[in-house]
Amino acid sequence: MPRQLSTVLSDAVLAISVIHFVYNVFFTNFFAALGLGIQGAAALAGTVRFSMSDPDRIIKEYHQLFSWLAQVAGLPLLAIGFAHTNAPVLVSFNFLFMIGAVVATRFADPPTRKLITEATAGFGMLTIIFCCLININIWGLIGATIYVVSGTTIGSEGYTHGVPRVDILHYFLAIGNEFFRMSLTYYDL
Repeated sequence: MPRQLSTVLSDAVLAISVIHFVYNVFFTNFFAALGLGIQGAAALAGTVRFSMSDPDRIIKEYHQLFSWLAQVAGLPLLAIGFAHTNAPVLVSFNFLFMIGAVVATRFADPPTRKLITEATAGFGMLTIIFCCLININIWGLIGATIYVVSGTTIGSEGYTHGVPRVDILHYFLAIGNEFFRMSLTYYDL
């Protein structure tokens, strides 16, 4: 497999956005920082993986593991960061979804595994949207909108005008991460 330098660059941009987020949010909102930190680990693993022409099997597996964990644990943890002060029931539900998804996907077939992963990430996004609506947190709503629209319309498969869709997705996620950082920095959640 040839090196995919455009994906290396987009993964690096995503990783830098996560590092910036974690640096600014870690001491005030640990769960949100941990959630996006998982996404950063996936982006760093992707940077290493796609910079090699023949990556080792273990690098591929770590990248796939962290990418999956970013959806099934990272987004619920980010949602917990938004909900921890004013929606404790949603905190509990996100923890339950996250733990249930990790356990259930171990025993599920691939199509069911994908459905469980998407449902868990979707519930996390709905939690963020709900918390931003009740707090009138415009930056968080913009970040969530960017995540939802880019994830559903761009996706990570195929090409658009010769550019891998996963690269476009990474750039939009990095922009969404900046809006999430602003929302958790400027709003008292």
